[in-house]
Order: sequence, then C-alpha cells, then structure tokens
Amino acid sequence: MSIQRQTIQESASVPSSEGLVMNLDTPLIYHVNPRRPTFFQKIRANYEAVVLEPSLRAAIREATASHTANALYTGEREMVAKQISEQLATQLHLRGLIGESVPLPTFSCPKL
Repeated sequence: MSIQRQTIQESASVPSSEGLVMNLDTPLIYHVNPRRPTFFQKIRANYEAVVLEPSLRAAIREATASHTANALYTGEREMVAKQISEQLATQLHLRGLIGESVPLPTFSCPKL
C-alpha cells in the first residue's frame, strides 16, 4: 500500500435544497497515515471502495442538500468544498487516512 499523496474522484448525481438533481464531480486528495499501523491490519488494500468512496459520496450529498442549485454556481462553491472537506477530515482521521484537500467541485445542472 502506498502512503504517497493520491487522488480519487467521485461523480455523483445529488439533490440541491430545492430538489433539483445536479451532476457533481468532486476530487479528493488524500494519503494513508503511516503512523496508524492498525489501518493496514483492518482496512487492507480495498480501502478506497470500503472507506473513501462512501465517505466522499455522503459528504457531497450532505453539503449540497443545504444549498440551492443557483448558489452552487456562485461563491458558495467554496463553502460547499469546505463543508465536504471538514466532514471528511473527521471521518477519515478515525480510519487512518488524511484528507489533504477537496478542490472546488465541478457542477452541472440538467437543462430545463
């Protein structure tokens, strides 16, 4: 298992606060905490599918559900990225992973 910086990207269809479904591509830059030997014993090599992807998906849904679709195209994108990052930091730390950053996600809404 690598302890170097890695990136995963989650593509999800998520609801906004007004119920509009948006497509969202969100990257996560992270690394395995080398000081947590239990990580290697408990999670093993499939940690991306077991821990990262579900955690990132849940954080994305929670963050977008409290914002309108219009707001996500403005300065609130930064707020959404910060919310996702903060929620992930706690979850990942408990599992032996360190989330370094969640760059601004890319949003697209369906055409009406």
